[in-house]
Amino acid sequence: MASGIQACARCSDNFIVNTKNISCDFCKKLFHHHCAEVDDKLAKVKRDCAGIKWFCSGCLPMINGKLKMADFGEAVFTRIPEKSEVKMVSGSRASRSSASVPESDLAVLEKEIECLVREKNLIDKIANERGYIVEIQKKLISDLEDKFRSQPVGNSSKNKDCVSYSAIVKKMDHSYLLIKPADRSTSYKTVENDFKSRYSPGALNVNINKTKLTKNGLMISCNSKKDVETLKDSLKSDLGNKFDVCEPTKMFPRMLIQGVPNDCFKNPGADKLEFVDSFVDDLIFNNNLGVNSDDIKIISCYKVKNTKNVVIEVVPSVFNLLSSKGFVFIGWVRCTVRENLYLLRCYKCCKFGHGKKDCRSKDVVCSKCSGFHEFRDCKADDSCCPNCKFHNDRYKTNWCTKHVASDTSCSYYKMKIDNLKMQIAYE
Repeated sequence: MASGIQACARCSDNFIVNTKNISCDFCKKLFHHHCAEVDDKLAKVKRDCAGIKWFCSGCLPMINGKLKMADFGEAVFTRIPEKSEVKMVSGSRASRSSASVPESDLAVLEKEIECLVREKNLIDKIANERGYIVEIQKKLISDLEDKFRSQPVGNSSKNKDCVSYSAIVKKMDHSYLLIKPADRSTSYKTVENDFKSRYSPGALNVNINKTKLTKNGLMISCNSKKDVETLKDSLKSDLGNKFDVCEPTKMFPRMLIQGVPNDCFKNPGADKLEFVDSFVDDLIFNNNLGVNSDDIKIISCYKVKNTKNVVIEVVPSVFNLLSSKGFVFIGWVRCTVRENLYLLRCYKCCKFGHGKKDCRSKDVVCSKCSGFHEFRDCKADDSCCPNCKFHNDRYKTNWCTKHVASDTSCSYYKMKIDNLKMQIAYE
C-alpha cells in the first residue's frame, strides 16, 4: 500500500478519493460513501460544517454507552440522513442557550404582540366597512343592469331609442348635500376635518359618490335623492346645532341670444349697454312664452363685431321651449338661441373653476404642450393637453391628449361640462 493512502475500513479497497469518502469522528477511519450508505451531497454537508459529527456503526454503540454526545459538539449525527428527515440532537450548551430568555426581551415581545392585536382589530374594522361598501356597489351594479336589460334591444338602424350602459350611468340622479359651520368664523377646512374624523363612508349607510370641499362648504354627493334625505336626517339629529346641513339649490339654466338688434338698447354705442324697459316683456309676448317677467332674468350682454349677444336666465319650462325651437323673435328679428354653459378657465395652470388672479399654483403650464412655460413661448410641434394628461396620470385613464386645453372636444372639458349640468335645474 502506497504511503499516505488509506484503505476503506469496510471493503479494504486501497483506492479512496478525498471527495468520495467520509471519516468517523471517533475512530478516524475512512469509508467509501457507498460503503457507509451515505449520499454524496449529504456527505459534503458534513465536510463543510465543522459542528456536524458522524460515527460509523462500530463506534456508535460505544458513544451511546460510555461517552456523552454533548462532548462532541452542539450537533451530533449518528448518520447522514435524507434531506427530508434531518434531525439534530442538541447538546447541553444549545439547550441552556434556548431555555434562558432575558426579561427585557420578553417585555419587548409582549409589546409587539399588543401592537399586532391592535392592528388586527383595526384591519377587521376596515374590512367590515369595505365589505359594506362592496355590497352597496353590487346592489348599484345590479340596479343598473336591470335598467339596461329593460331597454329595447335590436338592430341600431331599426331601433334608435336603445340606450347604452354608459349612457344610463351618465344619466344617474346624483344629488348633493352641503355641510356648513353654524359659526361663520369656522373655516370650511375645519368642517371637513371634523366630519371625516367623526364618520367613515361605511358607517353612513348610504351610497356616497364623492365628497368635495367647495367655496360654499363641504359637499357630499349621493347616488339618489332618497340617500340624500336619509343622510340629511341622520346628520341633523347627530350633529345638532354645530353644523348646518342642507341641500344646495340648483341654479336655473342660462341661454345665449345672438344677434340682438340695436333698438333693444337705450344707447347702442355706449361701452355699458342698457336695455329698454320693455325688453323682457316684449320677449315674452312675441314668443308666447306664457310666463311672468320675474321668470326671465338678464345676466349680461356684450358686443360681437357688429352685433350684440345677451345672456338670460330662465325657468326650466322656458328653457325647454326655447331649446326645442332654437330661436326667438325680438321684434321682427329672428335671433338664434342656445344654452349657455360657461366654464372659467385659468390662463396660468389651465384648470377650470378659477381665473389667473385667483390661481394658487406655483407653476405656469402651457396650454399646448403641458410644459412649464407661457403659451406664447411654446416651441413644441405636437399638442398635449395638460388637463387630460393630469387625469390620466392620477386616475389611470386613457384619454386622448393630442389637443390643446381650449379644445371643446377635450375629455376633461366635457367632464367639467357634465358636472356643471348636474348643478342646473332642467325640470
